[in-house]
Amino acid sequence: MQPPPEDRSRPGEVVWGPIGIEEAAAAGSRMPSASVVLRGIVDDQLRTAALSAVPREVLQWPEDDSVKSLISRLAASTFLEDSHVLKGGGNGKRYIRLNETSYAQPRRRSWSVLVAPPHVDEDGDYVWTGLNYTAYGRRPSDWQCKPMPRPGA
Repeated sequence: MQPPPEDRSRPGEVVWGPIGIEEAAAAGSRMPSASVVLRGIVDDQLRTAALSAVPREVLQWPEDDSVKSLISRLAASTFLEDSHVLKGGGNGKRYIRLNETSYAQPRRRSWSVLVAPPHVDEDGDYVWTGLNYTAYGRRPSDWQCKPMPRPGA
């Protein structure tokens, strides 16, 4: 149970995970998960500010959304990274666009602070230097990062 909002002694609660091998197998997965989902305690002003950087098309619309309509918007979005995953949720040999699936995998938008001033390289391309955020199982061709937006921008 989540503590009352005025109780800041706990940063949140675990609502899912980690998943052991037996529980994973019972759910049809070949692998356990060390990942967890936390329900945090975030005040409304901070939540609103953070969500203002995320376009509505990549969020679930509780009032009238379906799996099909959400997948359609995610597949068309230019906000999310265009990652490719193994077909069949890791059981296949062919890669497909994650944003065109209903796989229970996180979709990403990686942002970084700038670690060097932007410049134009010898080929005439505008270049900025950021931190390299990769994720296990993602192909280097799918690694993508953009400059972190400024608050309120």
